Amino acid sequence: MKLLNIIIIIIFFYSPHSYSSECASLFEAKIHVISPDTQRSSERRLSLNKFVISRGLWRYNRYLGTFFKNALKKLSSNSSWFDLGAGLANAQRDFAIKNPKLNADFIAVSYQKPQNEELIKFERTNPNFRYIDGNYFENLNLPIKSADLVTDLFGPLSYTRDITHTLYKSLNLLKEGGTYTAILAIEDTTALLTAMYRRDHMGGSASVEILNTIYDRKGEKIDFTEFFKKVRGVDILLVESRSSFLIDTPVIKIAFRRNSDTLFVPNLELSSYVDSSPPTRIFSWHD
Repeated sequence: MKLLNIIIIIIFFYSPHSYSSECASLFEAKIHVISPDTQRSSERRLSLNKFVISRGLWRYNRYLGTFFKNALKKLSSNSSWFDLGAGLANAQRDFAIKNPKLNADFIAVSYQKPQNEELIKFERTNPNFRYIDGNYFENLNLPIKSADLVTDLFGPLSYTRDITHTLYKSLNLLKEGGTYTAILAIEDTTALLTAMYRRDHMGGSASVEILNTIYDRKGEKIDFTEFFKKVRGVDILLVESRSSFLIDTPVIKIAFRRNSDTLFVPNLELSSYVDSSPPTRIFSWHD
Protein backbone atom coordinates (compact mmCIF):
# COMPACT_ATOMS: atom_id res chain seq x y z
CA MET A 1 0.00 0.00 0.00
CA LYS A 2 2.82 2.40 0.84
CA LEU A 3 4.45 1.69 -2.53
CA LEU A 4 1.27 2.61 -4.41
CA ASN A 5 0.97 5.84 -2.42
CA ILE A 6 4.54 6.75 -3.36
CA ILE A 7 3.86 6.01 -7.05
CA ILE A 8 0.77 8.24 -7.02
CA ILE A 9 2.75 11.08 -5.45
CA ILE A 10 5.53 10.70 -8.03
CA ILE A 11 3.10 10.73 -10.94
CA PHE A 12 1.34 13.82 -9.55
CA PHE A 13 4.57 15.78 -9.77
CA TYR A 14 6.05 14.22 -12.90
CA SER A 15 3.13 13.11 -15.06
CA PRO A 16 3.14 14.63 -18.54
CA HIS A 17 -0.60 15.08 -18.14
CA SER A 18 -0.21 17.80 -15.49
CA TYR A 19 -0.33 20.75 -17.83
CA SER A 20 1.16 24.18 -17.65
CA SER A 21 -0.99 27.24 -17.05
CA GLU A 22 -0.58 28.48 -20.58
CA CYS A 23 -2.01 25.18 -21.80
CA ALA A 24 -5.08 25.48 -19.59
CA SER A 25 -7.05 27.24 -22.26
CA LEU A 26 -10.32 26.40 -23.98
CA PHE A 27 -10.46 27.08 -27.67
CA GLU A 28 -13.64 27.94 -29.53
CA ALA A 29 -14.05 25.80 -32.62
CA LYS A 30 -14.45 27.34 -36.07
CA ILE A 31 -14.95 31.00 -35.24
CA HIS A 32 -11.91 31.20 -32.94
CA VAL A 33 -13.58 33.72 -30.64
CA ILE A 34 -13.62 33.07 -26.90
CA SER A 35 -17.00 33.50 -25.26
CA PRO A 36 -17.32 35.16 -21.81
CA ASP A 37 -18.38 31.82 -20.28
CA THR A 38 -15.34 30.09 -21.75
CA GLN A 39 -13.09 32.92 -20.55
CA ARG A 40 -14.43 32.61 -17.00
CA SER A 41 -14.08 28.82 -17.11
CA SER A 42 -10.43 29.06 -18.14
CA GLU A 43 -9.66 31.72 -15.55
CA ARG A 44 -11.28 29.56 -12.90
CA ARG A 45 -9.18 26.58 -13.93
CA LEU A 46 -6.04 28.67 -13.86
CA SER A 47 -6.80 29.86 -10.33
CA LEU A 48 -7.76 26.47 -8.91
CA ASN A 49 -5.10 24.18 -10.40
CA LYS A 50 -1.37 23.87 -9.94
CA PHE A 51 -0.07 23.29 -13.43
CA VAL A 52 3.44 22.15 -14.23
CA ILE A 53 5.08 25.18 -15.81
CA SER A 54 8.73 24.46 -15.06
CA ARG A 55 9.79 21.79 -17.56
CA GLY A 56 13.42 22.36 -18.40
CA LEU A 57 15.56 21.49 -21.40
CA TRP A 58 16.44 18.02 -20.12
CA ARG A 59 12.78 17.05 -20.09
CA TYR A 60 12.20 18.44 -23.58
CA ASN A 61 15.14 16.35 -24.72
CA ARG A 62 13.69 13.29 -23.07
CA TYR A 63 10.11 13.72 -24.29
CA LEU A 64 10.66 15.13 -27.78
CA GLY A 65 13.77 13.12 -28.54
CA THR A 66 16.06 12.92 -31.54
CA PHE A 67 14.37 15.29 -34.00
CA PHE A 68 14.14 18.02 -31.36
CA LYS A 69 17.80 17.59 -30.45
CA ASN A 70 18.81 17.69 -34.12
CA ALA A 71 16.80 20.89 -34.68
CA LEU A 72 18.51 22.53 -31.71
CA LYS A 73 21.90 21.71 -33.16
CA LYS A 74 20.97 23.48 -36.39
CA LEU A 75 19.94 26.74 -34.71
CA SER A 76 22.13 29.66 -35.73
CA SER A 77 22.21 33.41 -35.26
CA ASN A 78 19.48 33.80 -37.87
CA SER A 79 17.23 31.15 -36.36
CA SER A 80 14.15 31.30 -34.18
CA TRP A 81 12.49 28.82 -31.82
CA PHE A 82 8.82 29.14 -30.87
CA ASP A 83 7.75 27.16 -27.79
CA LEU A 84 3.96 26.81 -27.57
CA GLY A 85 2.75 26.40 -24.00
CA ALA A 86 6.10 27.52 -22.64
CA GLY A 87 5.24 28.12 -18.98
CA LEU A 88 8.34 29.56 -17.35
CA ALA A 89 10.20 29.09 -20.65
CA ASN A 90 12.79 27.06 -18.76
CA ALA A 91 13.70 24.97 -21.81
CA GLN A 92 14.49 28.01 -23.92
CA ARG A 93 16.26 29.78 -21.09
CA ASP A 94 18.34 26.69 -20.33
CA PHE A 95 19.39 26.43 -23.96
CA ALA A 96 20.14 30.13 -24.29
CA ILE A 97 22.28 30.12 -21.14
CA LYS A 98 24.23 27.07 -22.36
CA ASN A 99 24.81 28.75 -25.73
CA PRO A 100 25.59 32.40 -24.89
CA LYS A 101 27.24 33.11 -28.23
CA LEU A 102 24.21 31.92 -30.21
CA ASN A 103 22.28 34.98 -31.31
CA ALA A 104 19.05 33.10 -32.11
CA ASP A 105 15.56 34.36 -31.29
CA PHE A 106 13.51 32.60 -28.61
CA ILE A 107 9.76 33.19 -28.57
CA ALA A 108 7.76 31.74 -25.69
CA VAL A 109 4.01 31.53 -26.34
CA SER A 110 1.56 31.20 -23.48
CA TYR A 111 -1.98 31.90 -22.42
CA GLN A 112 -0.67 33.61 -19.31
CA LYS A 113 2.91 34.59 -18.49
CA PRO A 114 3.91 33.48 -14.97
CA GLN A 115 4.90 36.32 -12.67
CA ASN A 116 8.34 34.93 -11.93
CA GLU A 117 11.33 37.12 -11.04
CA GLU A 118 13.89 35.00 -12.90
CA LEU A 119 11.74 34.95 -16.04
CA ILE A 120 11.15 38.70 -15.90
CA LYS A 121 14.86 39.36 -15.40
CA PHE A 122 15.80 37.03 -18.25
CA GLU A 123 13.35 38.76 -20.59
CA ARG A 124 14.67 42.18 -19.57
CA THR A 125 18.34 41.28 -20.07
CA ASN A 126 18.05 39.15 -23.22
CA PRO A 127 16.87 41.14 -26.23
CA ASN A 128 16.50 37.99 -28.33
CA PHE A 129 13.94 36.51 -25.95
CA ARG A 130 10.27 37.47 -26.28
CA TYR A 131 7.22 36.28 -24.35
CA ILE A 132 3.84 36.41 -26.12
CA ASP A 133 0.75 35.91 -23.98
CA GLY A 134 -2.62 37.37 -23.12
CA ASN A 135 -4.84 35.29 -25.39
CA TYR A 136 -5.50 31.80 -26.65
CA PHE A 137 -3.09 30.42 -29.21
CA GLU A 138 -5.67 30.50 -32.01
CA ASN A 139 -6.30 34.20 -31.42
CA LEU A 140 -2.68 35.35 -31.15
CA ASN A 141 -1.18 37.31 -34.02
CA LEU A 142 2.03 35.41 -34.72
CA PRO A 143 4.47 35.81 -37.64
CA ILE A 144 4.02 33.04 -40.19
CA LYS A 145 6.90 31.30 -41.95
CA SER A 146 9.40 32.69 -39.45
CA ALA A 147 10.41 29.75 -37.23
CA ASP A 148 13.14 27.16 -37.58
CA LEU A 149 11.76 25.17 -34.65
CA VAL A 150 8.29 24.97 -33.11
CA THR A 151 7.63 22.84 -30.03
CA ASP A 152 4.40 21.87 -28.28
CA LEU A 153 4.95 19.74 -25.18
CA PHE A 154 1.41 19.07 -23.88
CA GLY A 155 0.46 22.56 -24.97
CA PRO A 156 -2.28 23.99 -27.23
CA LEU A 157 -2.56 20.79 -29.30
CA SER A 158 -3.64 18.92 -26.16
CA TYR A 159 -6.30 21.44 -25.14
CA THR A 160 -7.71 22.97 -28.29
CA ARG A 161 -11.32 22.51 -29.39
CA ASP A 162 -10.18 22.91 -33.02
CA ILE A 163 -7.21 20.63 -33.51
CA THR A 164 -7.16 21.16 -37.28
CA HIS A 165 -6.77 24.93 -37.00
CA THR A 166 -4.29 24.68 -34.14
CA LEU A 167 -2.03 22.24 -35.98
CA TYR A 168 -2.25 24.25 -39.20
CA LYS A 169 -1.38 27.48 -37.42
CA SER A 170 1.52 25.79 -35.60
CA LEU A 171 2.95 24.42 -38.84
CA ASN A 172 2.46 27.73 -40.62
CA LEU A 173 4.87 29.34 -38.18
CA LEU A 174 7.64 27.31 -39.80
CA LYS A 175 9.97 28.39 -42.53
CA GLU A 176 10.45 25.78 -45.24
CA GLY A 177 12.90 23.33 -43.73
CA GLY A 178 11.79 24.15 -40.19
CA THR A 179 10.90 21.44 -37.66
CA TYR A 180 7.71 21.01 -35.64
CA THR A 181 7.74 18.50 -32.79
CA ALA A 182 4.97 17.81 -30.29
CA ILE A 183 3.50 15.37 -27.80
CA LEU A 184 -0.23 14.55 -27.59
CA ALA A 185 -1.58 12.67 -24.58
CA ILE A 186 -3.90 9.76 -25.38
CA GLU A 187 -4.58 8.32 -21.93
CA ASP A 188 -4.83 9.97 -18.52
CA THR A 189 -2.21 8.27 -16.38
CA THR A 190 -2.97 10.21 -13.22
CA ALA A 191 -6.68 9.40 -13.33
CA LEU A 192 -5.90 5.71 -13.85
CA LEU A 193 -3.57 5.51 -10.85
CA THR A 194 -6.10 7.33 -8.67
CA ALA A 195 -8.83 4.91 -9.79
CA MET A 196 -6.55 1.94 -9.05
CA TYR A 197 -5.93 3.25 -5.55
CA ARG A 198 -9.66 3.70 -4.93
CA ARG A 199 -10.40 0.24 -6.34
CA ASP A 200 -7.83 -1.44 -4.11
CA HIS A 201 -8.82 0.44 -0.97
CA MET A 202 -12.50 1.33 -1.38
CA GLY A 203 -13.78 -1.11 -3.97
CA GLY A 204 -15.06 -0.39 -7.44
CA SER A 205 -13.22 -0.63 -10.72
CA ALA A 206 -10.36 1.05 -12.48
CA SER A 207 -10.14 1.79 -16.18
CA VAL A 208 -8.03 3.96 -18.45
CA GLU A 209 -9.57 7.30 -19.40
CA ILE A 210 -9.09 7.86 -23.11
CA LEU A 211 -8.43 11.54 -23.67
CA ASN A 212 -8.51 11.80 -27.47
CA THR A 213 -10.63 9.69 -29.79
CA ILE A 214 -11.55 9.90 -33.48
CA TYR A 215 -14.56 8.23 -35.13
CA ASP A 216 -15.32 8.00 -38.85
CA ARG A 217 -18.74 8.49 -40.46
CA LYS A 218 -19.60 4.84 -39.73
CA GLY A 219 -18.89 5.29 -36.04
CA GLU A 220 -15.73 3.22 -36.14
CA LYS A 221 -12.73 4.31 -34.11
CA ILE A 222 -9.66 5.55 -36.00
CA ASP A 223 -6.15 5.51 -34.63
CA PHE A 224 -5.15 9.11 -33.92
CA THR A 225 -1.82 8.57 -35.64
CA GLU A 226 -3.69 8.24 -38.96
CA PHE A 227 -4.83 11.87 -38.69
CA PHE A 228 -1.26 13.14 -38.38
CA LYS A 229 -0.08 10.92 -41.24
CA LYS A 230 -2.50 12.71 -43.59
CA VAL A 231 -0.88 16.12 -43.06
CA ARG A 232 0.61 17.50 -46.28
CA GLY A 233 3.26 20.13 -47.01
CA VAL A 234 5.63 18.45 -44.56
CA ASP A 235 8.06 15.58 -44.39
CA ILE A 236 6.69 13.21 -41.76
CA LEU A 237 9.72 12.51 -39.60
CA LEU A 238 7.87 10.75 -36.79
CA VAL A 239 4.28 9.86 -35.95
CA GLU A 240 3.94 7.05 -33.48
CA SER A 241 2.59 6.05 -30.10
CA ARG A 242 5.18 5.88 -27.37
CA SER A 243 5.28 5.22 -23.66
CA SER A 244 5.29 8.33 -21.55
CA PHE A 245 7.73 9.21 -18.83
CA LEU A 246 7.83 6.87 -15.78
CA ILE A 247 4.99 4.51 -16.69
CA ASP A 248 3.76 2.69 -19.76
CA THR A 249 0.90 4.76 -21.12
CA PRO A 250 0.46 5.95 -24.70
CA VAL A 251 1.29 9.38 -25.99
CA ILE A 252 1.75 10.30 -29.62
CA LYS A 253 5.10 11.77 -30.62
CA ILE A 254 5.04 13.95 -33.71
CA ALA A 255 7.85 15.45 -35.75
CA PHE A 256 7.34 17.23 -39.08
CA ARG A 257 9.67 19.19 -41.35
CA ARG A 258 7.99 21.77 -43.58
CA ASN A 259 8.75 21.21 -47.26
CA SER A 260 6.20 23.38 -49.05
CA ASP A 261 4.63 26.80 -49.06
CA THR A 262 1.21 25.09 -49.06
CA LEU A 263 -0.05 23.15 -46.05
CA PHE A 264 -2.98 20.76 -45.65
CA VAL A 265 -4.34 19.44 -42.35
CA PRO A 266 -7.36 17.08 -42.39
CA ASN A 267 -10.56 18.46 -40.92
CA LEU A 268 -11.54 16.99 -37.56
CA GLU A 269 -14.84 18.17 -36.14
CA LEU A 270 -15.29 18.28 -32.38
CA SER A 271 -18.10 15.98 -31.21
CA SER A 272 -17.55 16.12 -27.47
CA TYR A 273 -15.38 18.12 -25.06
CA VAL A 274 -15.35 17.37 -21.35
CA ASP A 275 -13.71 20.28 -19.56
CA SER A 276 -11.05 18.91 -17.25
CA SER A 277 -7.28 18.96 -16.91
CA PRO A 278 -6.59 17.45 -19.36
CA PRO A 279 -9.84 17.56 -21.35
CA THR A 280 -11.48 14.48 -22.84
CA ARG A 281 -12.16 15.09 -26.53
CA ILE A 282 -14.00 13.12 -29.20
CA PHE A 283 -13.59 14.10 -32.84
CA SER A 284 -15.31 13.02 -36.05
CA TRP A 285 -13.39 12.63 -39.29
CA HIS A 286 -15.33 12.37 -42.53
CA ASP A 287 -12.44 11.90 -44.91
